[in-house]
Amino acid sequence: MPRIICFEVYLLLFWAYLDLLLVFLFTNDFIKRISTEIMTNFFGYSTKKGLFLFLSNQNV
Repeated sequence: MPRIICFEVYLLLFWAYLDLLLVFLFTNDFIKRISTEIMTNFFGYSTKKGLFLFLSNQNV
């Protein structure tokens, strides 16, 4: 069980780092806004859903 929690923390830190990296790379405000919306909506939803399914399958 502790290995699963560590994996979850590392995955969330990875997505947060990637999101910040994209924000700093795109200096244009429009591209910055679009990139952050895509990262938070698509990747944030998919990782939360995937982690929820992964953790729920481990508890069964």
